Amino acid sequence: MNTTVATLAQTAISADGAKNVSLIVGIAIIVAFVVVALVAKAIIMKIISVVIIVAIGFGVWSQRDSIDDCVNAVRTAVDTGSEAAACTFFGIDLDVPATVPN
Repeated sequence: MNTTVATLAQTAISADGAKNVSLIVGIAIIVAFVVVALVAKAIIMKIISVVIIVAIGFGVWSQRDSIDDCVNAVRTAVDTGSEAAACTFFGIDLDVPATVPN
């Protein structure tokens, strides 16, 4: 049994060695955290930018019918001699003049 204890004692890490390893592992974890935080921040900012751009694109795309309706209302107002046509854009009521002042 004494040979087993001696063999384990030779392969075991000393207390100072354990402190050094724990210090190195701690620093490595901090460096890894900083790297992950920077990468995650960049990814999150890209995702937020894409979501905002898609939302704006969807909003503009969804207003195409409203613009077509407005063009038709202005044409009708011009044909009938009305002064203005009522249109909506993003839910806001607009009065579009059907005549151009001289």
